[in-house]
Amino acid sequence: MVPKSRWRMSTTARPFRQVFRQGERLFLLNPPADPSTDTDVEERKTVAAITAALEGSGLRKIVAQSNYGARPGDRCGDLNILYELEQQLRAQPIPASIIRAAYYMSNWDSAGDGVVNTLFPADFRLPMVAPDDLGRAAAPLLKEPIEQTGIHYIEGPAPILHLTSRLV
Repeated sequence: MVPKSRWRMSTTARPFRQVFRQGERLFLLNPPADPSTDTDVEERKTVAAITAALEGSGLRKIVAQSNYGARPGDRCGDLNILYELEQQLRAQPIPASIIRAAYYMSNWDSAGDGVVNTLFPADFRLPMVAPDDLGRAAAPLLKEPIEQTGIHYIEGPAPILHLTSRLV
């Protein structure tokens, strides 16, 4: 059982806008909802609050973290929520770049015994990414001229063979 979160993400624009007004460039990561809730509903509320807070924020550039699998749909968890975030960022006037990350190495942290059960074949090489990889990719995008935007696919240095990943 996952412990209930001790904090609650705001679903109103005001607190986000207050933070956004403190800078000119933003690295945006949509926080996950408490898994004991309807995460699709809760994360959509957060995305709506974040994107509403962009108006009048004074931001000049946004770099948002998304996921390789981001796509339209319903009840696909982060895959469709992050796609919707991407679309909302494209629809507003602040220039935005999107980082679409490969599978997160940190997902393996929750495997206490080091085993993550998947449907991948044993010889499948899985593109992975760690927080350091994302930071190295995001920093130059935040510093580049504001008119430079786009979608950037980010992977770590090498895919991991699924069979050997049980040893990681």
